[in-house]
Amino acid sequence: MARARLGLGDLEGIEDLDHALELGLETGLPGAARAAQNLAAVTAITGSVRRAKVLHAEAVEVSQRYGNMLVLRHLRGMHAAMEYYAGAWDECVRAADAFIAECEAGSPHYMEPNARGFRALVRLARGDAQGALGDTQTAVARAAEGKDPQILVPALVRAALVQVELGELDSGGALADEAIATAGSDVLTVSGFASHLAWIAELLQRSPDLRDLFDRLPQETPRIRAARAVLDGDFVGAAVLFMHSAAPTVEKAYLAAAVVAGVVTALVVIARLTSTLRTSGRAPGQRGSRA
Repeated sequence: MARARLGLGDLEGIEDLDHALELGLETGLPGAARAAQNLAAVTAITGSVRRAKVLHAEAVEVSQRYGNMLVLRHLRGMHAAMEYYAGAWDECVRAADAFIAECEAGSPHYMEPNARGFRALVRLARGDAQGALGDTQTAVARAAEGKDPQILVPALVRAALVQVELGELDSGGALADEAIATAGSDVLTVSGFASHLAWIAELLQRSPDLRDLFDRLPQETPRIRAARAVLDGDFVGAAVLFMHSAAPTVEKAYLAAAVVAGVVTALVVIARLTSTLRTSGRAPGQRGSRA
């Protein structure tokens, strides 16, 4: 029920998951582990990475308490993403390496494309082009086997990003087209890839297609609003939105783009961020507690 509401853009579905978790913990139901996992996942996708990381740790604790090994393994598959968005790249790679090793040892899992995708982004940033390419190609192949847009679309987008960064615009464009066509109008699915695809949309001449996709959605999440800001060339605005979600990896990328592109001066960047920090009452990257 909650997932269906969220897919239609009704973000109050997050409250449904919160209530399900509270009920499960109060009554001792094993379903509390699944509720905690889902709550962590949708919180990250809709844009509150700081809270999602806290919820992910809570979900691990709940799963261990109830001995729910299926949920616990799914959470291990999510771990790399949580660390990537927190800017903890070494931890991201370690989590991805461990999870992928389990899959390669004969225990495949739905979340393998996710772990490979985030490891690929770190490899790309660190200059390991072949490693990034190999990870994204395998991620797309694994995701295609399951045919679930929630895992296939992000895998396609990360593969497109790697291809574009390596100068393969035609193949990157084809992957981006497939991602947009596969995404449909599910708000959570689109939120999961919006910022990454927005980063390369103009270069691929896909900005109109991406805007059309956003326009068809019944509601927008902070991640989608940030993606719109990128399409508009407002990299500082995108960075501010990601700062509110405590996603320093993406925030810094957009700030760097703003300065290099000459969209704003460094003084304007500082002024905008200072204003935001004064309003939010926290320092960059500072972690909060569960709201």
